[in-house]
This record gives sequence, C-alpha cells and structure tokens, in this order.
Amino acid sequence: MEKTLNLKLRQSNFELMRIISMFMIVVWHVILNGVGLKVVSDNLALLFDIIRALFVIHVNSFVLITGYFQSTSKFHYKKVLSLVGMSWFYRIVAIIIVLAFSLTTLSNLDIIKNAFVLPLGHEHWFIHYYILLYMISPFLNKFIERTNQMELKRLVLTLVFINCFLPYLTNQGFFNTSFGFSLYHFITLYFIGAYFRRYPIKESYHFKNMSIKQFRLLLIVAFFSCAFVSLSIQYLGKYICSISNGLGTIMYDIGAAMQTHAGSYDYPIVIIQSCAYLLLFSTFSFKNKFINWLSTLMIGVYLIHESELLKPYVYKLFPFFVEKYSPIEIILQIVVVACIIFVCSIIIEFFRKKAMMLIGLLIKKVKKKKV
Repeated sequence: MEKTLNLKLRQSNFELMRIISMFMIVVWHVILNGVGLKVVSDNLALLFDIIRALFVIHVNSFVLITGYFQSTSKFHYKKVLSLVGMSWFYRIVAIIIVLAFSLTTLSNLDIIKNAFVLPLGHEHWFIHYYILLYMISPFLNKFIERTNQMELKRLVLTLVFINCFLPYLTNQGFFNTSFGFSLYHFITLYFIGAYFRRYPIKESYHFKNMSIKQFRLLLIVAFFSCAFVSLSIQYLGKYICSISNGLGTIMYDIGAAMQTHAGSYDYPIVIIQSCAYLLLFSTFSFKNKFINWLSTLMIGVYLIHESELLKPYVYKLFPFFVEKYSPIEIILQIVVVACIIFVCSIIIEFFRKKAMMLIGLLIKKVKKKKV
C-alpha cells in the first residue's frame, strides 16, 4: 500500500521526463554501437549530428532532476545498496550468459573484474557518479539549507564557470572535467537543480508576468535554439579544421576543440539547453500511476542495455545496411531497434524486481518461523 501511495504522489511530469531521457540514451547508444559513426554518408552523419544536438541533454536531465528533488529529501542508505545490487546483479547475469552460450572466452581475471560489485572501467560510468553524488547529497543539502538565494546563485555561477566555461576556453587544459564524465559536473548540476527547486524561475521578476503558455514557448525556443547553436559551432569547427592548412596548427586546434566541446555534457550551451528541458517539464503538473511505475524501471534499462559483455552480440541481431538504405530509412530502423531494446529492458527489469520482492518475502517468512 505504501509503494502504491508513493507512485500516486510523485509528479508524473518529471517521471515522464526521466522516461523520455532514457529513451534518448538508448537511441544514441544504438547509433554509436549499432551503426557506428565512421561508415556513414555525409547526409546520414548530418542527421546523427542533429540527433546528438537534440538528445545531448539526456544525462544532464537525470542529474538536474536529482538535485531538484534530493535537495529537499532525506538520505536512505538502502537506495545506495539497491543501486549497487542492481549493477552487480546484471554484471553477474552477463557473465553467466556469455559463459553459458560460449560467446567469448573469459580468463579468471576477466571474470573477477566483471563480477566486481561496481565496474572498474568505463562501463556504467553514470551509476558510479550517481551513487557517489547521492552519498554526498546530505552534505550538499546542509550547505544549500544554510545559504540564501544570492549566495546559492553565486555558488551556481561559480561552479558553472569553473566546470563549464574554463574547460571549454582552455580545451580542458586548465581544469579537466572529462567533458562532463565526472563527479564535478554532477555536483554542478545538482546545485542547479536545487536552485530551481528553491527559487522557481517562473516566479522571478523576469518571467512573473508571462503566462504559462508564453513561458513554455520561451523554453521550447530556448531548447531548439541551443541545439542549433551547438550544431552550428560544431560545423564551424569542422570548417576551420578543413582550411587550417594555411592558418597554422593553432587554428586547427581551435576548430578541433569547437567540434569536441559542442557535443559534450559540460558545454555551456548544453547546460542552458538542459535547464530549459527541465524547466519545460516543470510547467506541467499531473499524476499518472503507470508513468510513475514505468519510471522506476529506467535505471534498470540503462544497466541492461549498456552491458559491455553483451553489447557486441546484441547489436549483431540488428544489422544496419547503411549502403543499402536511405538516411531516413536508417533513422527509422534505429528508432525501431531502440524501441525493441527499450521495451525488452523494461520487461527484464520488471521481472527482476518481482523476483527480488518474492525473495524478500520468503526471507521474512523464514525469519518469522525461526522466531
């Protein structure tokens, strides 16, 4: 009854945002792993770049919404154990599948590395930093509670400058944030999300007189404008690189940096775009039990479809004949494959959760009998 009540109370507009963001992640991973970006035509490459410019906010949105809600919530160690357990469970399952079907050979060292409670490499990097961020959230929250609006705003702007502008202006030379693949970036986004929760932008004097429809339109325009600017800077960087033979290596480095940063999570324009995305969903308010339930499976979707051991074999099931089909047909194939992976991952995570619940009930019954 308590779990059902929680599902009803959670705001479905934000839960829907989680679901859409996770589907964006799956689509982009299908492009990266299923098609690859090295064997495509110019037209298809342009479509991929457009998708990236629109979908690049997927990871940022998850962290922003964590700061938005967790900044006013209590820390629960069981959530950390649950996330670690999920990661470990799917890694063990992947090892069993690989060994059972002889998909590849694994040395004892490989098995030990892959069976580690938390992955040692880049696999599931998001879960690494998400767990660490959650663990330090009580300390971040104490700081947030003790600051006023001006102090929190200054902190956010300072973090954005250090984490977003400095790496871009110095090409990661002065302060390396690994293009957003870092705990620094997650902390920055956490504070931004917390600021939006404590001090709603719509209620500020800049937008107070705007209607909700006008405010939504402004956010939609901001979102797509940021995507267009990022894409334009990326192609301007490509152009600078192509003509840099007569301009020297400095211009080539500038062009290369423009290309690389334009699609990174910590790019200033991507941060603005991610904020517009979060604020757009905050303008809606509705509750839907199915959406709330579905959103609880999204972390499982990420863990399942990002298994380093299984990815090569999963994508072999979905061959993309780039030379045979038009760019639009390839995009449609990608969407279909993403839907299949998304739905299958949801089903797998659903049955895992059911199995864990049954095991938990059995353990409780055994303990009661012993008592």
